[in-house]
Amino acid sequence: MPRPRRHRCGTLLLLLAGSSTAASETLRGTLLVCHQAFVERLYISRRYERWFGGVAYLVLPGTAGRRRSHEATGATATVPAPEACDRFQIACFFARRGAGRDPYVAAYAQLFGQLATFARRDEPPPWLRPHWRGKGGVTGAVVAHLDFWLDPPSFAHRVATNALDLKRPWTLAAGLNRPPDDKVREFRVFGRYCLGGEELEEDREWTWGHDAKSKATSAWALSEPKRATAPEACAAWADLFYLPFSMFADFAELCGTHFKFHHEVAVPTALRFLEVEGRAPAPQFLNCWGCSQAWAKDPAVVNQHACGHRLDLGRRHVRDAFRHRLDMRPFARDAVLESQIYELDAEQGGPWDGKVRYWETARGLDKWTSGCCRLPSANQTACGCVGRDPPRERSKLPRKRLIYIYSPKIFARCARRNIRGAARRARRRLAVGFDGGGSELGGAAAAAGRPRGARRAPA
Repeated sequence: MPRPRRHRCGTLLLLLAGSSTAASETLRGTLLVCHQAFVERLYISRRYERWFGGVAYLVLPGTAGRRRSHEATGATATVPAPEACDRFQIACFFARRGAGRDPYVAAYAQLFGQLATFARRDEPPPWLRPHWRGKGGVTGAVVAHLDFWLDPPSFAHRVATNALDLKRPWTLAAGLNRPPDDKVREFRVFGRYCLGGEELEEDREWTWGHDAKSKATSAWALSEPKRATAPEACAAWADLFYLPFSMFADFAELCGTHFKFHHEVAVPTALRFLEVEGRAPAPQFLNCWGCSQAWAKDPAVVNQHACGHRLDLGRRHVRDAFRHRLDMRPFARDAVLESQIYELDAEQGGPWDGKVRYWETARGLDKWTSGCCRLPSANQTACGCVGRDPPRERSKLPRKRLIYIYSPKIFARCARRNIRGAARRARRRLAVGFDGGGSELGGAAAAAGRPRGARRAPA
């Protein structure tokens, strides 16, 4: 007598779920560095330790222990101080003063200078040593704002299937924005692009604030290029980027010497300089939701994208929904870590009452998201621009490249339907794509809004 269909379907799903858990181990050599971090959000950020080799918190000079208020809700949160780092058993890197005017670039120079030593041997620096869960030295580092949400299993899967390369840097495809003015009413968002010569001098498509143009070209020339003759300046949304360990020392050197200016120009220009000089590979582009000024307030938006900015952590329902999402993703369980997370949940998390909804208490607010588009009434479409949902083609990924997750509902359906139909529905429900549509990396969002004649590094 043949086996009941539910058994075959159940076995299939269990095997696929197991493969997803194995894929998550691909990030065990990667360090996640969170900046703009707060003690009250540790119960969320420490969940990332389930997938990464370690999670560290970058504290800018003069900010340790300060309380900051959420610009919309008014809720306050505390920047970690040394005492808090010891109490909560987290890795904190406190940047020093005197390394440049831009606090981010100066901090990056100091951070990657120490990580470069860790990359050459298995011994982490003292501030990271007790908290490193990886095996051996660090292979790469992701730097991101705490409110830049990540779905680690999606990244791990793409690394495991060679869609993402841990030996190449990653940068964001789009996200720099300029509010509409009297002449341009539509919202405009820009991806990573590089300009030089007259094109750079005449460009008015982005703000190029803080005298970034002249500082970038001067830094390029002072760095004594051997291959590049014409200096370039690049603009990029820099709230998240990834560097492989082979770039740590060179990147730290540039940020610590001449590239001491606005980080959304300094970081991409430094990467471009290293690429042109043959000291680093070309970056890969990530199509993440949002832009530098976006607010994601709808859990459905967050669940549809593997990365995005900004997760509105001032909203209780958003925090609870994202915490639940991380808990439901596949990971290798560590009893000590889970115990610490449980204690943080009890101390900091607390349940959302399920009643207070911001769109019911304040008029004129977009129900789900806001921040990208400062347009009146219904035209404020919550990042209604390229950065919200980048243009994408219908997914052509083969079945074997999709992620499957165990679900009791799917099991129940398998008991009633045939295997093929159940598998098809499982793919639709549980496949995770970077932009909600399963599109490949580096889509049209990278080119959207790029000025005429702009050059970009090859993908």
